[in-house]
Amino acid sequence: MNAKSFSSKTVTHKKASNLQRGVFLIGIIFTLLFMVAPRVQGRAEDIVIEHLQVDIWPEYDRPSVLVICNITLTEDTVLPAKLSLKIPAEVISPSRLAMVNQDGIYTNVDYTTQEQKDWIIIDFETNSTKIQLEYYDQRLTFSGYTRTYRYDWQNPYPVKMLSVRVQEPVNTKKMSINPDMGIGQVGDDGLVYYASLSGEIPANKTYTVVLKYEKSDYTLSSGLLPVSPVEPITIRTEGRTTITRVIPWAMALLGILMIISGGFWYWYVGRKEPAQELVTPPIEPTLHSLRQAEQLINQTFLYCAYCGKSIQKGDKFCRECGKLIQKEK
Repeated sequence: MNAKSFSSKTVTHKKASNLQRGVFLIGIIFTLLFMVAPRVQGRAEDIVIEHLQVDIWPEYDRPSVLVICNITLTEDTVLPAKLSLKIPAEVISPSRLAMVNQDGIYTNVDYTTQEQKDWIIIDFETNSTKIQLEYYDQRLTFSGYTRTYRYDWQNPYPVKMLSVRVQEPVNTKKMSINPDMGIGQVGDDGLVYYASLSGEIPANKTYTVVLKYEKSDYTLSSGLLPVSPVEPITIRTEGRTTITRVIPWAMALLGILMIISGGFWYWYVGRKEPAQELVTPPIEPTLHSLRQAEQLINQTFLYCAYCGKSIQKGDKFCRECGKLIQKEK
């Protein structure tokens, strides 16, 4: 190997080493830029609602209207996404705003509000494509037995499919819905529901539902519903009482009752006065009784009137002195 060849290999090795260093430095720079760069968020103009389900429940658990909006964004939505939803100004703030994960678990979402004419704008950020918004609308009007309510959907996002379900309050005599939703169907909870399915709704277009019904009382629907567990009751259910848990408590209670009963019996017996023995009063002898006793003795034991020796009944002469026995007349 000559000096020229060795020098050429040395230069080539230095160039490769410098190239590796450059690639390494570029990797570090890109990593730092990725760490400090702001997260990419879905833009408002890119938000599309795949399915919007609106439940309208008048006089359910309050003398107002419970509105529940279940929003499902399209699968290609970039997360996290910033959304802004409108609710009537009379509502002031929602009763619930949550996002739903793949396991169906609801997580409350922080939000801010701002006023805009007849609306309250709710601004929030979601990491899920499923959102639930609930609020109580106080704009249910009462005029005698007639109730009227108007629901409006007006948001800056296009909706591919809209489904609306209206719950009929208990003791309702007559109910009309515009747009018409046909004949109501009885649900699993025993209440009557009306439903409709609509096609696409462009962004910022108002969709309106008007309710009118007659009801002669102020009974709330939730007060007549049976209470049922949220989850099936098993042996692992928190707070559930099993026979193995009851037996020790039952035995302890029985022991306490026996102790109390024994103490009461002892106290009751100790309070009773000892029974007095019955003593037969002595019988005072009478003259008649004395005579009867004397006759009985005389009839049983006979004596000679002369010598005093005993004689037997039927003897005519005393066996000692030979005297004639005198008989009592």
